[in-house]
Amino acid sequence: MPYANEGGVVGVDLGLSKLAVVSDGSIIANPRHARAMNERKIAVLGRRLSKKKKRSHNRVKAKVKLARAYEKLANSRRDFLNKTSCSLVHRYGVISLENLNIMGMVQEKFDKSINDAGWGFVGEYALLQG
Repeated sequence: MPYANEGGVVGVDLGLSKLAVVSDGSIIANPRHARAMNERKIAVLGRRLSKKKKRSHNRVKAKVKLARAYEKLANSRRDFLNKTSCSLVHRYGVISLENLNIMGMVQEKFDKSINDAGWGFVGEYALLQG
């Protein structure tokens, strides 16, 4: 049975310094997952992988370590966005998101910051939760 929410109408504005600003004045901070914990670790693991001999057992182990680091980054980002979107869905009845060309913006300028903020997930989770 769907969750019936009698909350008000709210708009969400996405940003880079702050993940989102809600029209009621609340601010959702941008945790910057990649820059906080994994950016350097992923770079080091990638360099180690590139130095391994092709089809060697050590290369397989290095590849697994790199994949786990990427998976941890994706899971932490997904977890934060899921918790944030769930709290918004439970508080408000109607949520309006701005219609952004995220792929175009990523190709233009702020690719690293936009991908780290997870803008693509924000809209996806809001639609799935509602």
